[in-house]
Amino acid sequence: MAGQRQSTQGFQSLYNQATALTLKKDMPGLTKFYKRTRTENYIYVSAHNEKRTLQELLNAMSAVMAQYDVKTCSVHVDKVKVSKTSTVLEVTTELLLVKRSSPDKKVHTLGQTVHGQDVWIDFNSSWKLGYSKVLSESFTVDGKPVH
Repeated sequence: MAGQRQSTQGFQSLYNQATALTLKKDMPGLTKFYKRTRTENYIYVSAHNEKRTLQELLNAMSAVMAQYDVKTCSVHVDKVKVSKTSTVLEVTTELLLVKRSSPDKKVHTLGQTVHGQDVWIDFNSSWKLGYSKVLSESFTVDGKPVH
C-alpha cells in the first residue's frame, strides 16, 4: 500500500492485529508486530506530555501484562486525515484488565479509555506509525471513575 492512500479498513486491520495479540497477552508477538509497524524513532506521548520510545512503551506494556489479565481490548478508528506522505488517525482504545492476586484476595478490574492521535508515515515502501499522542484518557477501578 506504499505510495498509495491506505484505507481506513487497512489501518483498522493493523489495530485489530495488535488487539488480538494483546488479548492473548502475547508480548513476543506484540514486540515483533510493533517493531515491524513503527518507525525507528517512534515516539509515544502520554496525556501528561511524557515521551516514550518504542522500547519504553513495550517495557511498560510487559509490566502491566505481568500483573493483569486482559479481559477486553478494542481500538476504533474515529477520524482520518490524509496527506501525500502521512495519514493522521484519531483513534479510541478501550481496555479492561483484571487483577486476581490483590492483597485483599478479591478480583479487581481496571478500565482505561484513551482518545489519541496516530501519525502513520509512508516510509520505505510501507506504512509505519511514527508518532502517537494521547489526547485524553479516563480510568475506572472496579467500575468506578478515577480522577
